[in-house]
Amino acid sequence: MNVAINTPAGPVNDMNPFPVKIMPVTSAVAGTADAIEAVDSAPDRVETPTYYDAGTADERLHTVVVSSPALGLSYTETFVYGGAAGGYYITSRTRS
Repeated sequence: MNVAINTPAGPVNDMNPFPVKIMPVTSAVAGTADAIEAVDSAPDRVETPTYYDAGTADERLHTVVVSSPALGLSYTETFVYGGAAGGYYITSRTRS
């Protein structure tokens, strides 16, 4: 599978208004390094957060789903916290 990503390199003309670089994606399964890189570089990247304790003083990120509708790829970044109310801190952050 190849994914076209806008880059500053390449000819720009009427047939190709945006210069693109064709990069291989080794797997269409979100969570692979290539898929994450493709989504992060996509011009239509969308981030959708969810929160622990939303609307309170202890509100903090739980997950962020990062997706590219054009590529049909997404990954989830998950945050894990230690501590207690009023003193939470991130203990790990994973992408899958």
